[in-house]
Amino acid sequence: KIKNITKKCPIMFRAPYGDYNNSLINVIDFLKMYCVQWNIDSMDWKNRSCEQMTKKIVSKLTPGSIILLHNGAKYTPEALPLIIEKIQKENFKIVPISQIIYKKNYQIIYDGTQMPLETVPSI
Repeated sequence: KIKNITKKCPIMFRAPYGDYNNSLINVIDFLKMYCVQWNIDSMDWKNRSCEQMTKKIVSKLTPGSIILLHNGAKYTPEALPLIIEKIQKENFKIVPISQIIYKKNYQIIYDGTQMPLETVPSI
């Protein structure tokens, strides 16, 4: 459906609930896609207020953060302008996710984070 509407094949995939395993990763690789996780859950799905979501997101921001927001959450449309404003005031730049994920020489570690191969921690 995405390809029919946009005329482009999607290259990124987020597993529902962040629930993934090696089989899913293998399928995503086979499809020439990239599995994407997040490191900040806005908790918008719990109908948190704009202020609660903004505070949670801004307090956890680090370079390369990926923020999980849901298009069907009750307060997300209202909160988004405030979230963007606060992120920019903290001197972070908002970019498409395709600009920050690794596309070569990476591994997905236990929490779903992409890491360059040379920095993957030993378990």
